Amino acid sequence: MSRWDKKTTVEDCHGLWASSFHQWGVFKPSVGHASGTVQWKNGLGEVIASVGYSFSQQPPPRLTLSYTLT
Repeated sequence: MSRWDKKTTVEDCHGLWASSFHQWGVFKPSVGHASGTVQWKNGLGEVIASVGYSFSQQPPPRLTLSYTLT
């Protein structure tokens, strides 16, 4: 059975919450602009997925996400 034969469940998915960005200080008014990358790794420490983000306070405030799955 290949990995494509199995249906993906919510438990199999990676999660990213707006509260995480808040905790990291991304949304602070004094920041103005922030960018970075969030990575998920497997048990061997290899990056298996990542989300790049860019946040700008300039009107209108905008959060842009770029998801990569390897």
